[in-house]
Amino acid sequence: MSTSIVCGVDGSSEAQRAASVAARLARDLGSRAVLVHVEEDAHKRPLGLRWPRLGRAHRRRKVLRATAEECCFPSDTGLELRRGDPTAELMAVAERQDAELVVVSARGRSTAGPALLGGTAGALMRSCPCPVVVVPTKAIPPLDAEGMRSVVCGVEGRETDVRALRLAADLATRLGGELHAVHAAESPEDELNATAERTLTFALVQTGVEARRHILPQPIHETLERVARQERAGVMVVGPPDFGGPAPLAIRLAAEGSTALVALPAEAELETGSGHYELTASPA
Repeated sequence: MSTSIVCGVDGSSEAQRAASVAARLARDLGSRAVLVHVEEDAHKRPLGLRWPRLGRAHRRRKVLRATAEECCFPSDTGLELRRGDPTAELMAVAERQDAELVVVSARGRSTAGPALLGGTAGALMRSCPCPVVVVPTKAIPPLDAEGMRSVVCGVEGRETDVRALRLAADLATRLGGELHAVHAAESPEDELNATAERTLTFALVQTGVEARRHILPQPIHETLERVARQERAGVMVVGPPDFGGPAPLAIRLAAEGSTALVALPAEAELETGSGHYELTASPA
């Protein structure tokens, strides 16, 4: 079965940071990478980004080649130039490449979205055909051999916890690192009366994976960030954003966090045991 990682590049410094993470994941996971530069329709781009038609394709391909070289992508990395809506084009490439991950920056040259998250990143988290890695603007690309090993997974007490934990466990195994399951206690007393422990234990039993457990009496986004820093985690995994509620966790972490975030699309099941992040049909 093929394994490929699709990364969106738009020439911004934010996209370059995302490309560094994509390159590291491609090397460590043994996946083929595909760098994609999407030129938006002229009427959707700011005036300052309307390049002259002559030589435009050459400049775009030059950006891709330079990014592949600077970020040390594998030698078989593909380069694609597309034109249209960035979200739609990246999803189309992901479908055609049977991608296991799509990597984008939290912000770039696309229009702003919820919580100042890039419109493309937010839209991909809604409906991408595979898990989406969103690299926050504060994230520092891994520089050492252990920088992408450990994986932190948020357990929120939602039905999607099992899917997130399975994805996180598979990533940790393939990266050769530890899995850290994190749950936020509602108060210091909650940590003591074992309510939070029961929630975390239930999710892990349902998933059937082993993980180091972390329970802290802080808001879940602060708890995840704290554990990720302490354990020098390379990626953080959470369930799909609930766009029906205020400030979804995935959106907040992608926009304000400092660790590369892996988010599952809403209402999608992972094909377990495949070694590949195939998504089955969404439930009716």
